[in-house]
Amino acid sequence: MGKTKLLSAALAALLLPGLARGAEEFQTLKVGKGETLRQVAGTYLAEPGNWKELLRHNRLPSADPDAALPAMSLSVPTALVRERYRAARLIYLDNAVLLRRSDSSDWNDAYYSEQLFPSDALRTRGGSSAEVRFYNGETLRVASNSLIVLRRPVREAPGAEMLVGVLHSKGARVVTRTAVIVPRTRDTEFDTTMDRDLRTVVNVTRGAAEVEAGGRKVEVNEGYRVEVMPGLPPSDPFKPSTSPAPGEIGYVVQVVTAEVAMGGMGASQGPGGTTEAPPAPGAGASAGGPRPGVIRIETISMNGAAQGAHVQVSHSRDFSSPVLDKKYMAIEEVDLNQVLPAGDYFYRTAPIDLLGFEGGFSEPKPLRIAGPGGR
Repeated sequence: MGKTKLLSAALAALLLPGLARGAEEFQTLKVGKGETLRQVAGTYLAEPGNWKELLRHNRLPSADPDAALPAMSLSVPTALVRERYRAARLIYLDNAVLLRRSDSSDWNDAYYSEQLFPSDALRTRGGSSAEVRFYNGETLRVASNSLIVLRRPVREAPGAEMLVGVLHSKGARVVTRTAVIVPRTRDTEFDTTMDRDLRTVVNVTRGAAEVEAGGRKVEVNEGYRVEVMPGLPPSDPFKPSTSPAPGEIGYVVQVVTAEVAMGGMGASQGPGGTTEAPPAPGAGASAGGPRPGVIRIETISMNGAAQGAHVQVSHSRDFSSPVLDKKYMAIEEVDLNQVLPAGDYFYRTAPIDLLGFEGGFSEPKPLRIAGPGGR
């Protein structure tokens, strides 16, 4: 762990309420302006009448449980909080690990022992990893080039949604874009990977897990693996020809650079993970390459965390009246020659990340549409 992260952890222990109060674990509750202690207790505490516990552990402007409070954070023993609101913790991190809170669009450095809440997103870059511990002791190890979003417990089982990458679960529920994986025994451990084709692979290393997709549920026992393709049910469990070595997390996951490429125009890398056309309209297609006006959307990029792009095409550089304004998601190839009349245009793109947030548009670039059958 770097010196910066160690310093952040030390400061957190001093400044965040309850992080250094002995063996009892505390967590933070956010209070909206005008809320009362009684309302906060009714929402977050397992015993709503325990509002005095909030008063006991925090300095408040009033001891009246019905007095309006300013927007603030309160510290409370985690054991008193309803399970659905209990925080997880980041118990290990190595190298560049980023966190995005549910109420923010900004990624910031994560630090050791940081509290994680439902809908918070955690992202690892190349060569980094992290481990999350839930309130009941279950854990998720997050390999490099991965992105997860914490979810509220389902039937008292906490877990996360994996949008890309590799996870190792010890008892935690995992949701991917194509499958739901639920532990069936208390000691269940499994690896889950999702590659660029949105294929989910589940390998059970201990106990048993249930994998659900496409209206089918399959129980996978220790030593067996299943694969799930988008829109399809799980495969029958099978014995893999190779297994991860002890201590390894899953398998190699394919990660490619996200791009929006205009076929045959000698594209170069641009801002936001998009590719830009050369500076003059009318450039012809490269020999043997695709026609101008063909867009290839390549998704799954942990550098830009992109899953698609917002594409606009216009006759003018100011895009006051776009002739095309569309979002393309997942892996997709679109031939604009079949959509727009032949001619010279301008285009711009904005990356859409794996959580659905859209970035800023690139600078307008020229684009030639050859028209149906044109070269």
